[in-house]
Amino acid sequence: RAAELADGLARAGASEFLYPVEANEVFVRLPENTLASLEAQGFQFYRRGAGVIRLVAGWHTKPADVASFVDSACKAV
Repeated sequence: RAAELADGLARAGASEFLYPVEANEVFVRLPENTLASLEAQGFQFYRRGAGVIRLVAGWHTKPADVASFVDSACKAV
């Protein structure tokens, strides 16, 4: 699911990945207005400073949840 997150966020165009996605975590920089919009919609993620967030996908992460996050991020960019 982490790869799906990364692929979807790459489509948003305003994302910068800090590291290659090799496991279940995605470290990405997004515009602050995008992060604020995602938080206002109830999405949760770990802030790492200066627009950088860490997203963690677990074995229980549903494809629909990934799609919802990515769609919301793309609309907020």
